[in-house]
Amino acid sequence: MMVPMRGLRIGIVAPMVVKSAMGLSNYIAELVPELCDAGQQVTVLATNCAYRGAPADEIVSIDRRCTLMLFPSTGRLNRRVYHSAGLSAWLRQNVRQFDVVDIQGLWFWTTVHAARACIAGNVPYVITPHGMMGRWDWAKRPLAKRIFFRTMLAKVWRSASAVRYLSLGEMNNSMVVPAAPAAIIPAAITMPAQANPDSVTRLKARLNIFPAAPLVLFLGRVNPQKGVLELVQAFDLVHQRCPDAVLVVAGGLEGKYGDEVQAVASTVRSHTHIRILGRVSAEDKASLLAAASVFVTLSRNEGMSSAILEALGQGVPAVCTTDSNLPEIDEYAAGIVTKLDPAKAADAIAGLLENDQQRHTMGANARRMVSEHFTWNSVVPQLTALYERLAYGRVAVCQPGIQRTESGICR
Repeated sequence: MMVPMRGLRIGIVAPMVVKSAMGLSNYIAELVPELCDAGQQVTVLATNCAYRGAPADEIVSIDRRCTLMLFPSTGRLNRRVYHSAGLSAWLRQNVRQFDVVDIQGLWFWTTVHAARACIAGNVPYVITPHGMMGRWDWAKRPLAKRIFFRTMLAKVWRSASAVRYLSLGEMNNSMVVPAAPAAIIPAAITMPAQANPDSVTRLKARLNIFPAAPLVLFLGRVNPQKGVLELVQAFDLVHQRCPDAVLVVAGGLEGKYGDEVQAVASTVRSHTHIRILGRVSAEDKASLLAAASVFVTLSRNEGMSSAILEALGQGVPAVCTTDSNLPEIDEYAAGIVTKLDPAKAADAIAGLLENDQQRHTMGANARRMVSEHFTWNSVVPQLTALYERLAYGRVAVCQPGIQRTESGICR
């Protein structure tokens, strides 16, 4: 079949594109310009909700070459499930203008609306679950999710043209095996520039951190999924071996769990060496990554964490769990993969802080790992090949070094 020379018309449907959503919104904000640079025509469709259905707040910066369409979601209940009658109606009438639609996330009415419109319009669609099909995610409000899946998502899941997982671990941890072919295409980042040393110095001074103090960094939402309580407990053990070290927790504090993290952090023996910052600006985030000695996340479930990739790309070795789904960290000796256990995590963190040479070697390996596998130059061709296969019904052409699955989809 002859393939048109024009770029693909790609619809990206998301529940939200606000800064409070962090990972998902930031992923879309970085993906869009890369697709535009590759000659694709991109439209992003989302509700005007914020994280957890809060009223709309500041949206992420979306490339101006992209068409951004935000649809209102009125009423607390509708916002909580990202239901927008306007988005649903627009998709029903206009979905055929797209060659392929990539639906972000799972437990949202935006997913249901977009998939139903694609099915009715005979438009191929991809579901990118971002870890939301994992067992741990299902265990949150399990009865409600089983009902929602059976009544609203089952046909949507079975009818997808492809399911795009971010890692093999995410695919293996999927509660429901997709009927469609599964593509494994990782998340990606832009390799970070070296931060201004003066900004790092100013940040440490503002946070009352001694200039030479080793900095252990967590960056992300402070919720049970990320294992932040276990990290605080682990750091209290690290402090016994590395009394000058400081733990910085940066990211939105979620509900009672966030309150509990603050309470525990204020009572452990190392409390004077712990900084709980809440959400931080982009400038402070860059300075924290540049200042970090070790990046730690003790996740219970991930598709793939952009925060870990950003730290590794900055040359910061990582300590993370197996469920962070980055076995490449072991393969490249870019950090330590451990269990969700405060004692084991503490031993890994302290071991790196006590060994400057190992830490620096792992940091260099971390940058090499990201540059070879997790930059947009590597990921966008894989994603474009998937979109083209679905849109034009042809076998995707794999890039050098990318494995072809039995289904013919690159991963």
